[in-house]
Amino acid sequence: MNVAVDDGSDMAELMQYFKDNSDTNNKFAKLSNRVNYFKYERAGVNIMATLFEEYLTEE
Repeated sequence: MNVAVDDGSDMAELMQYFKDNSDTNNKFAKLSNRVNYFKYERAGVNIMATLFEEYLTEE
């Protein structure tokens, strides 16, 4: 399955959600909530920044 396939299935809709990088999708509410947490809430952004910095310093 890839984002080019849009057969109307749940998997195709999920792949489209990842591709479009949309903020919310009620069908995938738990995932959307976590994405929004890490993208927009201060605590989530701080976690992602720390992880990114750790990733950059890995050899």
